[in-house]
Amino acid sequence: RHGRQWEHALRLLADVSSRAARPSAVVHGAAISALERGHQWAMALAVFHRLRADLVEPGTVTYNATISACGKGHQWAAAVALLSRMLTAEAGAADTITCNATMSACERASEWQA
Repeated sequence: RHGRQWEHALRLLADVSSRAARPSAVVHGAAISALERGHQWAMALAVFHRLRADLVEPGTVTYNATISACGKGHQWAAAVALLSRMLTAEAGAADTITCNATMSACERASEWQA
């Protein structure tokens, strides 16, 4: 049951979007966190990119969850690209969790020296 919560989170995001409401950073972040826990890295990345379409600026927690999702999917290059984007955007400061999630993504893919 716990592993399928991401499906409920995506339905909630779609429901909020269909009501002509602009989903907040909290709604996007909750969906990305659920996808990360469900090992759905590609969908987490898609929701992250959808933030721009919804004119929502991702914060540190959203970046962290997306980077972690990429790491769980062995997508180290995507994790590093997100970190780079975070550092050049005015989205929020990278924190210890950001750095650990990015290093973990590289380690999982044996790219820790990248």
